[in-house]
Amino acid sequence: MIYNEQFEPIESVDLAKGHIERRTHKVHVQGHPAMPEQFHFEKAKHPGFVKVVDSPAVPEEIEHDEELEVDVYVEDSPADIMRHAREVECFPIVNRGKAWYKLLTAEQEMELDKWYQEWLDAPETLEKPQKPQWLNEKIKITEELI
Repeated sequence: MIYNEQFEPIESVDLAKGHIERRTHKVHVQGHPAMPEQFHFEKAKHPGFVKVVDSPAVPEEIEHDEELEVDVYVEDSPADIMRHAREVECFPIVNRGKAWYKLLTAEQEMELDKWYQEWLDAPETLEKPQKPQWLNEKIKITEELI
């Protein structure tokens, strides 16, 4: 069972807009007095009687609080969504090695630095940076070489 942040059960989640967290939820258990076994006797087919249990004994439960571990769906903030997009779209490009960077012109390096800075600022601006046009072609060519 998955719950929302108010610990109400929910039917479905959108993992593109949020994530699941394991959280502790405190619940109050009312408690109840002990209840003895309820039974009666019935006449058996052979001489004697048979004990028939109608309801088993229930031990006393004292009123208390319990902590349960539950799965909670947490909707991501716009800044979190932007951070995730940055991990997927930006970091795989800017975290390439020296060999790849040596293939860039000075102008391309400046554009890449600007694009990277825009991605670093994106969780605050909430604007997805426009990828330099030459970048898709450069990535395609270098990956074909590898």
